[in-house]
Amino acid sequence: MDTRKLYTGEPDYTVCPGTMIRETIESMHMTQKEFAMRMGLSEKHLIDILKGKTRITEEMTINLERVTGTPGRIWSQLESQYRRDLLRLAQSKNEEEKLEWLRNIPYNELVKRGLASATRDKTQRINAALRFYGVANIQAWRTTFEEPVCKFRKATKIANVPRQTGALSAWLRLCELEGSQMECKPYIHSRFHDAVQEIRKLVCLPPDEFVPKMRCLCRDAGVAFVLVPEFPRGHVVGAAKWLGMDKAMIAVNLRGKSLDKFWFTFFHEAGHLLLGNRAGLYLDIDGKHGDEELAADQFASNILIPAKYEARLAELANAQYREVEAFARKINLPPSCVIGRLMYEKLIPWNHPWKKYIVKLQWVESEKEDKKQND
Repeated sequence: MDTRKLYTGEPDYTVCPGTMIRETIESMHMTQKEFAMRMGLSEKHLIDILKGKTRITEEMTINLERVTGTPGRIWSQLESQYRRDLLRLAQSKNEEEKLEWLRNIPYNELVKRGLASATRDKTQRINAALRFYGVANIQAWRTTFEEPVCKFRKATKIANVPRQTGALSAWLRLCELEGSQMECKPYIHSRFHDAVQEIRKLVCLPPDEFVPKMRCLCRDAGVAFVLVPEFPRGHVVGAAKWLGMDKAMIAVNLRGKSLDKFWFTFFHEAGHLLLGNRAGLYLDIDGKHGDEELAADQFASNILIPAKYEARLAELANAQYREVEAFARKINLPPSCVIGRLMYEKLIPWNHPWKKYIVKLQWVESEKEDKKQND
């Protein structure tokens, strides 16, 4: 075996010159205090040198040679090598950190959506991902994206899964980019409240009719309404965020892909803007909810099916489907949304025969063209 091949890599540790100085002090049978005195240093200064906190200067190497007999060039070489090793290890750790970060970013999905270049070079991938997020470095990404998301997860008692956070942050960033490009009138609270009421009247229309009308109503009230396909592992269905003091954003995807979930999510996010403050980021993620989430849930539930009909919902659980249709017509709501509510309230099981009446939604290529025409 050629043992030379075993020692071609750089060591993953470094040795401080202070270690050799300490061994020399011991071999000279001196105390640190006495050695410091001979060096013309304070004991504290010597201790900092022994720990590697303070550099060994050229003048100090001369003094070390006089006191220990070891040539000054040896001390100088030890100090230079130590500082080089520290820099190398720091850079290595930084590279490992970058690669770990990149593993948690859905880079392949960004490539698929034309948001990053298809390359295998890790450095190019890292730079492309940072450009997508619009941040200078990973620490800036953490401050801008990871910390708000983790703060939200903590408040809602949802586990912080790195890959989940990476996918969620990518979806949120794409929503922000699209929302920022939309021109909106300045946000007026009362105007958005009225817009939400008007949007409620659109729920029985087909998507190709209600989507452009929703965008127009939201835009006139100062809210950018964006539809962005979900990222794998993102576990997010909607978000509400302030893009400035006079502009807000509501973002929705089709996670769950049913009409009832789409409308509930939109009104849930609208509830955040109407009930919350302008400093928060609101994410609708699968999992447990905090107080603000529960309030937004209640807002969405009441606007779709007013509280006065709750007793009727319980009755419908044991009724015929035609009665569900009649009730839906009475409150101007698609039967699909009524069935979804019955399932959500656990008044009927998820595998109930009415499940076949749940309307499914899907992404279509024409959606992008519709957005361009209405923006």
